[in-house]
Amino acid sequence: MTSRLLRASLGSPGYDDMRATLRSAGATTVAGDVRVACLPLFQGDPLRQAIRVTGAPEQARVTVRDGDTLVGEGRAGADVWVPEVDTPRTVGIAVEGVGEAAFVITPQRKWTVHVVHHSHLDIGYTDRQGVVLRNHLEYLDSALDLAAATERWPDEARFRWTVESALPVRRWLDSRDRAAVDRFVALARDGRIEVTAMPFQLHTEACSVEELHRMLRFTDDLRERHGIPITSAMHTDVPGAVVGFVDALAAGGVRYLSAAHNWAGRSVPFLTGGQDLGRPFWWRSPAGERILVWFTDTAHGMAYMEGNVVGIAESFAAASSLLPGYLWSLANRPVPYRKEAFGWSGLDGVELHKPPYPHDVLHLRVQGGNADNAGPSIVPPSVVREWNATYAWPKLRMSTNSAFFEDAERRLGEAIPEHSGDWTDWWADGLGSGARPLGYARRAQHAVRHAETLHALAGSPATAEVDAVYDKLGLFDEHTWGAANPWHDHEDGFDSGGLQWARKCEMAYSGADDAEDLRHAGAHRLGARLAPAGGALASYLIANLGPADRTDLAEVFLPASVVPLDDLVSIVDARTGSAVPHHEEAVRPEDWPTRPAGRRLSFVLADVPAVGHARIDVVAGTGPAVAEELDTWQIENEYYRVNVDPREGTLTSIFDKRAGRELVNAAGYAGMNQYVHERYSTAPHVNHLSGHIEAPRGTLPCWPAARSAAAPRCCARSARPWGRPSRSSWTPTARAGCAPPSRSPRAWPGSTSPTACTRTARRPRRASSSRSPSRCRHRSPGS
Repeated sequence: MTSRLLRASLGSPGYDDMRATLRSAGATTVAGDVRVACLPLFQGDPLRQAIRVTGAPEQARVTVRDGDTLVGEGRAGADVWVPEVDTPRTVGIAVEGVGEAAFVITPQRKWTVHVVHHSHLDIGYTDRQGVVLRNHLEYLDSALDLAAATERWPDEARFRWTVESALPVRRWLDSRDRAAVDRFVALARDGRIEVTAMPFQLHTEACSVEELHRMLRFTDDLRERHGIPITSAMHTDVPGAVVGFVDALAAGGVRYLSAAHNWAGRSVPFLTGGQDLGRPFWWRSPAGERILVWFTDTAHGMAYMEGNVVGIAESFAAASSLLPGYLWSLANRPVPYRKEAFGWSGLDGVELHKPPYPHDVLHLRVQGGNADNAGPSIVPPSVVREWNATYAWPKLRMSTNSAFFEDAERRLGEAIPEHSGDWTDWWADGLGSGARPLGYARRAQHAVRHAETLHALAGSPATAEVDAVYDKLGLFDEHTWGAANPWHDHEDGFDSGGLQWARKCEMAYSGADDAEDLRHAGAHRLGARLAPAGGALASYLIANLGPADRTDLAEVFLPASVVPLDDLVSIVDARTGSAVPHHEEAVRPEDWPTRPAGRRLSFVLADVPAVGHARIDVVAGTGPAVAEELDTWQIENEYYRVNVDPREGTLTSIFDKRAGRELVNAAGYAGMNQYVHERYSTAPHVNHLSGHIEAPRGTLPCWPAARSAAAPRCCARSARPWGRPSRSSWTPTARAGCAPPSRSPRAWPGSTSPTACTRTARRPRRASSSRSPSRCRHRSPGS
């Protein structure tokens, strides 16, 4: 996500900008260029606290006097230590060759910092997906090595590792020898290694409810097979989650969630209530479940590298220079960084009323390097060891995710607030950049749920096959949406965009095929358990697999091998003996020789009970009903009346009955819910939404330096239909006595792709959105 994006040529801030802020934190000018800061840094017994002097001549003598009493002295460039104060105290500070001034020493907080060492798993982005996952298996080998290397170190400095995403553990346990597995399990039980609950980092908006819960099934396996405790989860890089995430985590035995949001590009959540959200907090779902949540510090894109920014992965000298200013900033400012942080977008001029962080315990993530998919390192525990040998406070501890939460919950108790509702993920709009594979994944979520129920009803459970489909869907919904440099099609590394996207899409496409195969098989197996009605040409069992009674459209396929195409048929509801009007669509060999010959019969079947079924019989009859062409589809309840244009696939009206107002802008340049296909150039080689928003004007081909009313739009409205919405959540099964089941939902005949446009002859990348943008802009959810 981060390291490849800090590009000065595009006006992007970097580590140096953020670090300059930390080095000047708390400092006031006392004379000339000399600045003095009182920082939360303590030594000795009795305690002495630090005064940091900057801007003075090198090695100049610095003295601090309380009246006539010398209370501290040192040299410029090193901290000056003075007795700890419990109330503000004015002293005189003198700098050799500069002068003397009054300075107020203030009481400082005594911090406990839990250093949580992990690697953020992007399945892709930095390299091909398989390479990334194999690297993470190697990281687990290294974690065992580093744990052994620090075994005799002080406990707080011993290497500890938090596995942010559990999929590598699943593969590692299946690929390592028994001795290594036993060592890993022992470290996990001892709290030296923690495996968190999520297999990988998800766009939860893309998941079905069932999928969210299924993604956590591996945690049960770890507990039951290996006795590994799993009480926490990490949600990294993705800036939000649906409220159903709480229920899924709680159902999986998870109590704690550490979120590191990548807000890069748009700090929208910060503008919509984010300043009122303290940390930690209890997140409660409408179902009454709750989890304890921690999230990182600022509306920026460096979230899960906060420890790297302050030098924990670099050296003791770097950490000593930066961490005290960071802690001072947390205690005294709304946020430690502003526009100097990558991703601080749209917040200049916004009043910051967020209160400073009030507590003395901190969760600080650190990676072994300044990049996604960075491995474990001996540097963080080495820094912690030297730090604690040098300073009395703050106390640093190599920790795990759960260890921090247990400490925080013990310290803060009833002072922890509670909140409820969705935690909006604004990256979710970018899922439309893969609209076609996303559509396949949605259909697969629908089909696999049916398939599992049909197999259960048929007495032939398909648990392993269903789990395999959910694994594929999860890997598609995983948040890594392409390579770091997606405009390239190289073999390796950041530039393997073509290979990465092909494999990503294949998860959706093959998952959809597998789910449909399972649904097809389940329908056959259930249909084979029943005999057709006497006198009927064919019989079908229409199954409602949902939780409520349904009256809805059903479709079955009647093979020409059962009833010739030219024979007239009728459909009879076996429950009442009444004929049911139907529509037919023939598949003739002369028109489509590569598909089974027959006809699709569609009809409305009333009052099919929840998790129940009704039989319909195909008999010799009068043929299909006369079809009536509708210019507008309409659905209505006591709150809204909605009109749909079936040709354009747009919502032409949403009328709010209670408010008495129309919600659709009929004058909009694209219809509401119309599919608009954008194309844009990658000429500047920008791989993130923030690059398009924050790049200097004139650097992007479709963003002119000065936009006028006459400037052409980057996107054109499609004038063609884009297809019918997917159908309902119930499935007709096979005809009794063995026949093919209904096929998956399809588009209206004649539907085509929408018009696309481009502003450049360069090789384009594509993005899609469900609403028309005012400019051509990158909709990718990033990584």
